[in-house]
Amino acid sequence: LASASSDNTVRLWNLKNGAEIQTLQGHQDWVWSVSFAPDGNTLASASYDNTVRLWNLKNGAEIQTLQGHQSGVRSVSFAPDGNTLASASDDKTVRLWNLKNGTCETVLFMDFSRVTTVAFAPNGQYVVAAGSRGYLQFWDAVTGQPLLSRYVFGPGMWLDVLPDGRFDGATDALRYLAYIDEETLDPFPAESLISEFHDPDAIQEVLNRYT
Repeated sequence: LASASSDNTVRLWNLKNGAEIQTLQGHQDWVWSVSFAPDGNTLASASYDNTVRLWNLKNGAEIQTLQGHQSGVRSVSFAPDGNTLASASDDKTVRLWNLKNGTCETVLFMDFSRVTTVAFAPNGQYVVAAGSRGYLQFWDAVTGQPLLSRYVFGPGMWLDVLPDGRFDGATDALRYLAYIDEETLDPFPAESLISEFHDPDAIQEVLNRYT
């Protein structure tokens, strides 16, 4: 087991006897999250010192420090093939790192929210991140294209919106959705556009990619 702590360290534990195996030191601020690589040989840690660190679990040595976030990093997640790492930050971005060369290949932007956690779909082709106030954003991990935004306003009150404006959602959540004409700035409530933009099948097709 690996644990992250506000004492700026990561600790490794033997679950057979509960003994501490090793303390991984190097971060300069709280460590918020840890993630094991699929092969079990590498650990990634996310810290409020704005960095992600990679650790060799065979000897506890730091492999590399990944720098680029402009604020604290809250979450890390390996792609299923172990070649890409996603990191989520208070700087409102998700960064996708190529672990073969340690470079950031893609920056995904969360429109108005810090990013609290991130995960890959089982096939590794898609990424989903959670922001504050019940906001989820889905992307294509290969192209960086945003695929869907989900807003949760309360129990059973969800709203899914595609980039082209098509949507689906619980009836009580539709009152939070409106369209604005770009030229006149006139607002149109979602109810008046259901016949054109309400498309549950298109929403489900995107969500199916993540299963």
